[in-house]
Amino acid sequence: MKHILLLLLVFALWGSATAQTGKPVRLEFPAERYSTELQRVLCDTLGVCVLYPSVVNDSSYCHILQYDVNMVKTNESRFPLAERLWVTASAFSRDRLYILCQKTNKKKKEPEGLLVTYDMASHALEQRPVNGLPASDIHNFTVRGGNILFTAYVNSNQTNLFFLPKGETSIQALRLTNAPDYTIDDFVAADDGSGATVCVNTSPNSKNNVLWLCETDMAGLPLRVVDFPDTGETRYQNARLTRMGDGSYLIAGTYQLRKTSGNTATGIYAIRYNAHRFGTPQEYPFKHTLATSRNNSDVLFLSGRIYPNDSICAFVTESFYPEYRYTTTYSYGVPTTEPVFMGYRFMDAEVHVFDTSGSRIWNYSVPFDNLMVTNLTTHLRVSFLPSYIIYYYTLNQTLTTMLTDFQFNLLDPIRTSELFPSSTSKGPVSYNIALSPWYGNNFILSGYRFRQGNAKSKMPVYFLNKLRYE
Repeated sequence: MKHILLLLLVFALWGSATAQTGKPVRLEFPAERYSTELQRVLCDTLGVCVLYPSVVNDSSYCHILQYDVNMVKTNESRFPLAERLWVTASAFSRDRLYILCQKTNKKKKEPEGLLVTYDMASHALEQRPVNGLPASDIHNFTVRGGNILFTAYVNSNQTNLFFLPKGETSIQALRLTNAPDYTIDDFVAADDGSGATVCVNTSPNSKNNVLWLCETDMAGLPLRVVDFPDTGETRYQNARLTRMGDGSYLIAGTYQLRKTSGNTATGIYAIRYNAHRFGTPQEYPFKHTLATSRNNSDVLFLSGRIYPNDSICAFVTESFYPEYRYTTTYSYGVPTTEPVFMGYRFMDAEVHVFDTSGSRIWNYSVPFDNLMVTNLTTHLRVSFLPSYIIYYYTLNQTLTTMLTDFQFNLLDPIRTSELFPSSTSKGPVSYNIALSPWYGNNFILSGYRFRQGNAKSKMPVYFLNKLRYE
């Protein structure tokens, strides 16, 4: 049996939202009506919510459109927004949607804001003012037991972790006194919202960085600080963190030997953390099976996320190298060759699967097909379906997938599919395409797409398409 990503949509047909049998399961929001500030939040089996601003009689509002899993609208609510206030972050937890709004003044973020809670069942709205918000974009917005955690930059080189306990109005930052500059590599919030376990990277922009683990309460106070194991020979460059099924944590990242020795100079490490103690680090050198003649020193490695599932988890790393073209210029008749940076050429992604002991039980190299970007970010994603594991990434208007079972037998090889076969040679008809896991075997494909016709004269629509892997 072939396993393919069934697009339960007819991409050539674009109109109002529909969920009838045999027809596309999709939503569309014309940009001229809803503006480009539209946001969507996946709410597991309760459906999906869409947020967008409006102005009615000189008053600003945030609308909440609630849809079920068949993309049928079940409710529409709105709440007023004070001047210069708009949505900064949002997240779903249990049966509630949390919306954080923040004031801005000439694109500069201010500390005042508003937290809105929307009950998916009763449609009731609760609001409370908040203060102490950072003056930069909010990332990793997480809600546990009504308690909120997120990260943000506090200067150009340093990020920090911020806390807003349930019912409180003042946001607290992680308080590490007398600490050198650091960034938050990753964190996991406690299920009961009592605090967090945090991977802290001290002096992250140097070759003398130090990693350590910090356990905190919801007031931002460290309860315990533990240094990463240091053999003296290996420098751990970064850290990703996940909670395993047995209550322990697994930490993974990239390492570099302080004294390089050929192809074994770089790789990944994994450490188990349990009962406030580190286990023995396991190190796995990168394969360097590259289809190029590049020197190892030219190759850069990017750490992705850890994708957990019960008793195993998958960690993704990606390799790439800077690419240049050379131009010749003349000064007083003397030719000079100058390199011009073109972008980063991705080569492959390595998937590393670990068990609860921190031992790697499988790894696989997924090649990228002629992928070059100017901004560095990871592309490959891993989703654990009920019976299979799917590895995928989107690029422009294509989707690349690979499928294995839980014994890591290859069921469907790497294949690339056109998401929008009706695309013309006039250029991209869609952009900002993203594929996100939703619930069960279901995914959401989202992004902006121009209507059929002359793209320059047509406003784009923001679309949400439901996909199912079968």
